Amino acid sequence: MAGLMEARTREWKAQVLEQGRAEGERALLLRLAERRFGAETAARFSELLAEVDGAEDLIEVGDWIVECGTGAELLDRLRRARGT
Repeated sequence: MAGLMEARTREWKAQVLEQGRAEGERALLLRLAERRFGAETAARFSELLAEVDGAEDLIEVGDWIVECGTGAELLDRLRRARGT
């Protein structure tokens, strides 16, 4: 029983750390988008970004901030990636 509880505690800690990391990445991406494209784009970007899951997907979105020439292009890429 104690082993099961320890395993669940380790799993819970790992999940909390992962959630915190993802939130930190989203905050950084939002800041970069705002600095590059302005507050209006960042507000719309934030809504779309909230639905992005996984480290690889967040990294890809970061690449788009660098690659896109306009905020509209960035938002369009993110919408297309979400299928909307």
